[in-house]
Amino acid sequence: MTNDISHKRNLHRFDFVAYLVIEKFRLSPLTFGLLAAVTATVVYLFTAWISDTLWSKQGQMGLLKDWIPW
Repeated sequence: MTNDISHKRNLHRFDFVAYLVIEKFRLSPLTFGLLAAVTATVVYLFTAWISDTLWSKQGQMGLLKDWIPW
């Protein structure tokens, strides 16, 4: 039983991304989730700004006024 638990704890060492997040950056699941939400919000806003769809125009609803993405 203890060998099985030890194996589950070390399983992330075979995945480079999981190892990087867990061992190197020491991110908890909550911190990782918050970081992912902030990163996604910044990417959405930057993409809308670059594509000139951040603000509403005549006949077009901008990202800041559209409630579906938020």
